[in-house]
Amino acid sequence: MVLDSGYILVAPASKSALNNRINELKNTTNNNYTAASWQAFQNALTNAQTIAAKNNATQTEVDNALTALNATYSALTQNPPPEPVKYVGIFGLQTKYEATLLNWLLFILGGFIWMWF
Repeated sequence: MVLDSGYILVAPASKSALNNRINELKNTTNNNYTAASWQAFQNALTNAQTIAAKNNATQTEVDNALTALNATYSALTQNPPPEPVKYVGIFGLQTKYEATLLNWLLFILGGFIWMWF
């Protein structure tokens, strides 16, 4: 709406959806997320909080902050689990948790042979 003085009257931005989402996500903890995805989320959260506190924020700024916050939260990626520790056993590569009867028998037999020679 244009006023007689030439100024445009702009309705204040609706921040309720942004504020609700900030309140939902502000206590999110880093549960082994990748550094890149966690940093992107933290940046979006900080930006959203800044826009929510800004008195003259436009509706576009509010909408963009909400979109970025939702996108980065959805994009949080867990670090992959560590590979199991491997060692070279008698019959090739085995995880440290594998112990077969044959391996134990060969271990004992090897001990007896070592002891006698």
